[in-house]
Amino acid sequence: MANPNKTAQKVLGYDREQVATLRAALHDLVESAQRDSDHWFPEAGRSLVHIALALGGEVGEVQNIIKKIDRGTVKFEDVREHLRDELADVFTYFLDICSLAGSDILYDYFTKQAYNNERFSK
Repeated sequence: MANPNKTAQKVLGYDREQVATLRAALHDLVESAQRDSDHWFPEAGRSLVHIALALGGEVGEVQNIIKKIDRGTVKFEDVREHLRDELADVFTYFLDICSLAGSDILYDYFTKQAYNNERFSK
């Protein structure tokens, strides 16, 4: 299997130092989201079940907005900000799960990408 660090460099067009900087920034985001959840939800901020259910709820809100756009009830331009807010919530809970799982998401993403490239290129 391909080296995820080298794959990141190739796919993103970054050198090794830029990949390390991106990895560090993502790590900082994960830690920041976890600190926020610990502060906002002291009883549940480290509960994988709570965070997973919250993520599902936020994804549902994103889907509901998109459903309304699709059926013509609202215009995309009118709900763009609301959609962005909900996407930020999805991202926050996603980062929380990354924290709880101990994920290095950049490494994990490119590991999975390499696996899928092999799997689906046959």
